[in-house]
Amino acid sequence: MLLKKLAMTAATMVAVWSVGAATAPASYAASPEGFSGPVSPMAEVASCVSRTVYTTPYGWDLFIQNRCSTTQRVKVIVDWGGDSDCISVGAGQNHTYSYDGITGSYGHLHPC
Repeated sequence: MLLKKLAMTAATMVAVWSVGAATAPASYAASPEGFSGPVSPMAEVASCVSRTVYTTPYGWDLFIQNRCSTTQRVKVIVDWGGDSDCISVGAGQNHTYSYDGITGSYGHLHPC
């Protein structure tokens, strides 16, 4: 099952790269994570952390790129699904978070 998933993910990545990638809206980087509720604003992830969302046959992948000079700890907030645990991304490193499901969609990154 894992090999099948990896093969499907690899095939999807090739297809996405040939067509173009869907990126997270710029408003996520400019606003406090798209938040506009009545309680205090959420903390923002450092501007040197970028994210790109890729659709897969089973859900979506989030490519997190840390261009900061320090390790960044982030949590992937999933709308209509379970959020990730805290993820450590080293300075100059990348991480891909994979979500498999039909109801969840990428919400935003939250610092840990």
